[in-house]
Amino acid sequence: MTGTPASSDGSTIDTSVWRTMTIDEAFSAGGHPPVSTLQSPSMLQDYEDLAMREEAQMSTAKMFNTAIRINSYSSNLVVTNMPLAQSMNSNSAFIKYIDLMSDHVDNML
Repeated sequence: MTGTPASSDGSTIDTSVWRTMTIDEAFSAGGHPPVSTLQSPSMLQDYEDLAMREEAQMSTAKMFNTAIRINSYSSNLVVTNMPLAQSMNSNSAFIKYIDLMSDHVDNML
C-alpha cells in the first residue's frame, strides 16, 4: 500500500506530526507510558501528579500494614475497612494497595 494515508472518511491524514519510536525508547520509559512529542507540558504534569499521588497512597498502605502487624500480631482475623476503588488511579493501583496493606497478614477481611 503506497501513497498518503487516509482516514475512514477518505480525508488525508497529516503524517508530518507523527514520530516513530524505537524499541529502546518504548522500553526505556521505566514502566511509565512513553512520552509522545504531541503531549503538552500540562499533560506531563498531570501524569507526574498522578504518579506522586499513587506513591503517597502506597506509602500509606505500607504504614497501615505496619500498624496492623504491630497491633494485631497475635490475632486470628483482622477486620478492616477497604479503601474505595474510585480513590485509586487505576485498578492495578487498587490491587497493589490491597496487597501492600495485607502483606504478611494471614487472615484479613
